[in-house]
Amino acid sequence: MLEHRALSGESRRNIRQILLGALLAGVITVAPGLTVKPVQANEPLAISWQAAQAISALKIIDTTASKELVTRWRQSPVEATINSHTSTLLMKHVSDLSGNPELWSDKIELYKFARAIRNNSVDQYLRAMTAPNPVAQGLKKAQIRYMEIESTGGWPNIPAGPGLQQGLYDERLPLLRQRLLATGDLNIEDAGHEGFDITLTEAVQRFQQRHSLPVDGIVGERTLREMNVPVHKRIAAIRLSRSRAEELPAGSRADYVWVNIAGANTHLVRKQQTIWSGRSVVGKRETRTPEMASKIETLVLNPYWMVPDSIAKASLLPRAAREPNFLARMKYRAFDSNGRNLDLNSTDWNAVVSGNGPEVRLTQSPGPRNALGKVKFLFPNEHAVFLHDTPSKKGFLRSRRDLSNGCVRVEGALSLATMLLEPQGWDRQRIDEALEGGKPVKLTLEKPLPVHTLYLTAMPGHDGEVKFYSDSYRKDTSSALAQLN
Repeated sequence: MLEHRALSGESRRNIRQILLGALLAGVITVAPGLTVKPVQANEPLAISWQAAQAISALKIIDTTASKELVTRWRQSPVEATINSHTSTLLMKHVSDLSGNPELWSDKIELYKFARAIRNNSVDQYLRAMTAPNPVAQGLKKAQIRYMEIESTGGWPNIPAGPGLQQGLYDERLPLLRQRLLATGDLNIEDAGHEGFDITLTEAVQRFQQRHSLPVDGIVGERTLREMNVPVHKRIAAIRLSRSRAEELPAGSRADYVWVNIAGANTHLVRKQQTIWSGRSVVGKRETRTPEMASKIETLVLNPYWMVPDSIAKASLLPRAAREPNFLARMKYRAFDSNGRNLDLNSTDWNAVVSGNGPEVRLTQSPGPRNALGKVKFLFPNEHAVFLHDTPSKKGFLRSRRDLSNGCVRVEGALSLATMLLEPQGWDRQRIDEALEGGKPVKLTLEKPLPVHTLYLTAMPGHDGEVKFYSDSYRKDTSSALAQLN
């Protein structure tokens, strides 16, 4: 059995240079109209290796089989079969990393490999081969399932009418049962029941849970609208979400935090297993939370809030003009453009709001009313966005949670902080003791943790289920879908 091991970053760079060298030398031609195909039905991509290139590539793999081929290259560099054996060995190594022995029988995968060479992205390609992340994998299975539903005719459209609920009879009930049966919300053994009974109520509730609707078991206007979304649109949402989910780290050892903006949830992943999740509040359509990737470097307990000018001018300063004690009550401090402290009681806030007063910057001191709550998570990004706690928990109870000015409020933020800091000896008791001091405490992670914010309107759930979220940012467009084709 061919032994293998994951390529290091340096090894990936080396093999990329080897392949690019082959490309530049004309050994591999990647151009419009290129047809890349296996040498034979059971063999991978054919590459005509030069001796020096082949030996360097084989040394990177460093297996018994590769060492034997290195010896053969040095002894008989013109032997025709060595090229085929080298290509076979290298492609076998990549397919082993991916966990898919049939990788190179997929013509699309061959094109992807050729495109990776052309785009100077072989290292990313090899990294993706190690192990797809579970979210992308789950959405792939969901796509297959919903395509099967489409191939059998999809689901019926339910005409508009009065709300449907338990105890009421309506001529649309057979259509409702068919609709819920199609996506597995209604068990097949209950499909023959008549009337709106408890089994149908529970099926409606399952559907509502999967579509982020109020779970009341009543088919009202919103629930009916979601039921009548055609299957091809659900497939489109799954495909787009699957494409975006591929940005999450691959590999069985991946650790990271990620936010699903559309679902308004934050997740902590260790070794590709989700070990913690919390509801979140994300940006409004006008102040969207951006999609990005960075690394959490610092946590701050008892943080100050440096109020963005846009928020101060839009809401806080006008309120100060209406309520003279507002800024003092909420523990704000005000500064002019030269950094001088302004007296909250003597400043003419109406003049400030009208533009006839000084330019004002606001900060909010740590405390129970601080908008950032008890902890914030900082990571470099051009949008000045971060994750944080909040003293206001009501937003987490809403089914749609696109309410913020762009930053991400995290329910249970102290639990997340504890899990990130535990490797450095900070348990919850130690964190609570630091919080009681009332002063900001800046903590740097010894190992910065990758963080991703993605926009997924479809998410794989338990037992093959799919959960759908509202496309509040209007990103699931036909043009976005066309780019996948």
